[in-house]
Amino acid sequence: MIPHYFKLACRLLLRNSLFTGINLLGLSVGFAVFFILWQYAASELKSDQFHKDEKRTYLLTFNNEGMSEEDVGQKLFFWTPSGFPIRAGQDYPELSNYCRFITQRFFDRSFIPDHGKEIYFSHTDQKGNKNSFLEEKLLYADTNLFNFFTIPLIKGSASQVLKEPNAVVLSEKIAVKYFGFDDPVGNTIILNDSIPLTVTGVYENFPSNSFMRFEAVLSMIRIEKTTSTIDLSHGTLFPCYFKLPIGTQPIRAEKDIENAFKKHYAQEYKKWNWNINRLTPQFMPLRHVAFEAFKVKSKFILNIFRIAALFILAMAWINYINLTISKNAKRLKELAARVAVGARPKHFITQFIIEAGLLNFIALLLSVTLIQFVKTPLQIFLDFNLLGIQETLFSSSFIGVISVCFSGVLLTGFYPAWITWNQTPRKLFGSIQSSPGNSLGSWMTIFQFVIAVVLLVWIFGVSGQIHYILNKDLGFDKEQVIVVDLPFQRTLTFQSDVEKFIREIAAQSDVADYAISSSVSGDSDSNGIGLQVNSASKFIGVGTNGGIDHRFVPFYNLKILAGRNFLPDNPADKNSILVSHITAQRLGINNPEDAIGKRILIESAAWTHNMIPAEIIGVIEDYARNPLFYNFGMWSNNSGVALTYGNSLDAENIPKKISIKVNLLQFEKILNKIKSSYETSFYGMPFNWYFLEEHFNQYYQREKIARNQIIFFTVIAIGIACLGLLGMITQKVVAKTKEIGIRKVLGADLLQITKILLDTTLKQIIVATIIGIPVAYYLVQQYLQKFSERITLHWWYYLVPVIILLVIMIITVSGVLWKAARTNPVESMRYE
Repeated sequence: MIPHYFKLACRLLLRNSLFTGINLLGLSVGFAVFFILWQYAASELKSDQFHKDEKRTYLLTFNNEGMSEEDVGQKLFFWTPSGFPIRAGQDYPELSNYCRFITQRFFDRSFIPDHGKEIYFSHTDQKGNKNSFLEEKLLYADTNLFNFFTIPLIKGSASQVLKEPNAVVLSEKIAVKYFGFDDPVGNTIILNDSIPLTVTGVYENFPSNSFMRFEAVLSMIRIEKTTSTIDLSHGTLFPCYFKLPIGTQPIRAEKDIENAFKKHYAQEYKKWNWNINRLTPQFMPLRHVAFEAFKVKSKFILNIFRIAALFILAMAWINYINLTISKNAKRLKELAARVAVGARPKHFITQFIIEAGLLNFIALLLSVTLIQFVKTPLQIFLDFNLLGIQETLFSSSFIGVISVCFSGVLLTGFYPAWITWNQTPRKLFGSIQSSPGNSLGSWMTIFQFVIAVVLLVWIFGVSGQIHYILNKDLGFDKEQVIVVDLPFQRTLTFQSDVEKFIREIAAQSDVADYAISSSVSGDSDSNGIGLQVNSASKFIGVGTNGGIDHRFVPFYNLKILAGRNFLPDNPADKNSILVSHITAQRLGINNPEDAIGKRILIESAAWTHNMIPAEIIGVIEDYARNPLFYNFGMWSNNSGVALTYGNSLDAENIPKKISIKVNLLQFEKILNKIKSSYETSFYGMPFNWYFLEEHFNQYYQREKIARNQIIFFTVIAIGIACLGLLGMITQKVVAKTKEIGIRKVLGADLLQITKILLDTTLKQIIVATIIGIPVAYYLVQQYLQKFSERITLHWWYYLVPVIILLVIMIITVSGVLWKAARTNPVESMRYE
């Protein structure tokens, strides 16, 4: 019996080529998208869960209850005084298993005396050639890093690789870049041409589902003097992870942390006029760190991807069900005869499941082939890191994927069988020209349109927000600006070399202007300054690009609200400061004019609390130093800005950047001249430059990738819906061939025939729009919450996507409609 059903299924698939083609295309694409999105989302949602003991590994965070966000930069603070874990472990033994590390983005000379965050490695190969590489993903870590976390070592011992002060452990990627396939262990690389480091090990590259994507690790022993101090005024802040003993509850450990923190820092917090009782320690599970602390990934977006994977596959199955039921209009005599001679429900179910299983199996094979073709482009353009076939078979989500597919095959086979069996033989014989009633099928079609509407509205909202933040006026001029990093190494002739370099670039006719600063917008958000109105007032932290020259304000077209800019080489300005409007308000000065001449206290170096006097000489309009994310980094845009002249007030704000406004029409020519001048002025130093606009917008790269990913599966979803509509309209035209012929004889035109064929579809789209728009509104609002500046969702954000969907669907079936309207009525009347 089974072979008979199989042969019948093959015969039906071959006989109905249009039906088979539409379903194979829809199902194969549906399966491919499901496998891609589900695997990607499932893998990313399990970020850092591959570490051993991850369930009892936590990042120590502090919830700043009662402290304004501007005072401390952010509400959730995941920085711990570097010496505190040592004391906490001594006070409470269950807190003795910890690991601290800090990324290059936050390197600072306040705790690393011999270099800052700007680093390059040099290596001399066997031929005597010196190779230098700029590095941006380095790490200082405790010696137990490779035992604390699951970071497999290819070479070296986990307990020994960081035991020496000048030890460095390289990732497999960077080891190949420096040493090829030679053994790097024991070789020496030079940091900034001055600090020799010995390679002690090589570790495997991190998987994509980890926020730990560093390329080299330096030993914390190098900076032990500053990282072991308990004093906030002379130490620094590091992210710190604790591994709690088995059976220890986080809530109990949090109480121990709170007691230890109050014991060691109560007096310092009193000195800073902060209430230590408002600081609540919280242990964040390691699996949440990528999403909630560093926010390099969005759990909301990934969950949407996983739901979209299911919905897109469901849309393909809905197409199959509706087309199968519609196609049954051609075989009602066969089905009616079988019911009449005593066919049982199991016979119908078996037949329809075999038909569905055969078609789904072929589509499944096609989808695997399709994935192999698109795997590399998806990784390059959409950042979908896909597992190979072998890895997929052994992944934890494989059983779930197979269960979904098997359930879908059973459902797509069972439902058409149930619809047919519910009809009496008489009813089936009397319905030769139309399929049996299928109200659920109509609602399934509406479900398809709901998904299409939701995705279109959502992509309009996401794209609108990304366009808004990329084009919003940030308060400074970033057009046609390139930034050149000054050398990291400061020789005795550094100042004269800088002056020489500036003279040479200023002499270039295609250089419109230049300015010097310690940082530019888009640099590390750790650049900040502490201010006080007086010694008894509240301490506030603000952002800075400080260390500027007198050209900085006019170069970036910063608006002066009151007072004046710095004057060139004016001795009085060395003890002066420019503040932004928000900064003045936070200092209790609402009117910018009232701030001019006011003397305040400024921190001479970050986190030292060594306050020196300064005079406010100007108030500028606020501008964006950081991307427009809500609660981004330590000093958000709503913290305000303070600018100093050179490093006269803040010793750390030495000149590090030269911003240059160039003629882009002659860009290659002028860049070559700038590079030549740089290499002449700073012999042997690596030349690094970038466009300021691209530098600032780099933080939105993940958002742009997410937008492109959403567009990708939105197009797929609409395509599957259109395939189903094409099949349904084609079947409808066949079923109504005689009716259309009669109406044409009676004078019906193209519009009237189109109305007959699309009347139900238009009603379904209206219902789908009513259901889909509130869902889309919720999704867009959830997405917008991550930004500090947001678009307003006007009415056309909802209307235009629906119109686009209608136009796409009408274009999809226009050929079928045109053919139906142009068919000779005489031929239609002869149709059987």
